[in-house]
Amino acid sequence: MEYITVKEAANLLNVTRQGIFAVIHKGRVNGVIKRNGKLLIPFDELDKYAKSRYDRNISSTINGVPIFQEERGTISVRDAAKLLGCDVQNLYYAIYKGHLFPAKCGNAFVLDKQKVIEYGQSAHFIENKNRRSA
Repeated sequence: MEYITVKEAANLLNVTRQGIFAVIHKGRVNGVIKRNGKLLIPFDELDKYAKSRYDRNISSTINGVPIFQEERGTISVRDAAKLLGCDVQNLYYAIYKGHLFPAKCGNAFVLDKQKVIEYGQSAHFIENKNRRSA
């Protein structure tokens, strides 16, 4: 198995060394070993990470458990905006104003799908949607 240093990995992915350390700390790269005081990363694992780096299904997990799960009724703000046919910023504003109450999971807002549907049928949402389209 071929190993590379953190510096080499950072150069390959065009990120900083701190970015590579964060990836290692989050457990997104397996098989990291320490030799002579340096962290060595298996090239195969780094390649796997690079391919999945922008995959929302992989990046939206905490300890391997998906944050947004349709079957549990939890959705992202982006998915809620699609469901209601509005802009994402409108939902962030509704959260800010206290009309929606998301759970915070890491850096993500997690919304209850049923509550989003109820908000979409509320007078407040309909009034704001009509005001924007006028």
